[in-house]
Amino acid sequence: MKLDLTLGKSLTINTGNYSSIKPEVSITLNGIELDNLEESSYHLTQLISVLMDVQISESKIKMGEIKEQGLSTFIENFMESDIAKKMESPINELKKMDLSI
Repeated sequence: MKLDLTLGKSLTINTGNYSSIKPEVSITLNGIELDNLEESSYHLTQLISVLMDVQISESKIKMGEIKEQGLSTFIENFMESDIAKKMESPINELKKMDLSI
């Protein structure tokens, strides 16, 4: 019997001065044999912990950028940037790994 396993983790971290970050990570593994469920869950949990650390770091960096520029300027700069171009490279790299996107 095969199962799909989805695990996730989310946090709210008070960064002081009435601000917080709320990183969240979720991953699904498809087609796991029932006999491998416990081991798959363990390894997926380890992966989620690493990815959560990445998300916390990225969130803190982004908060610093917003604080430095001001929210209005940050949003204005983002909206004027080429959003599709920013998404293109990571999507192409994931496609190279033969993942469904």
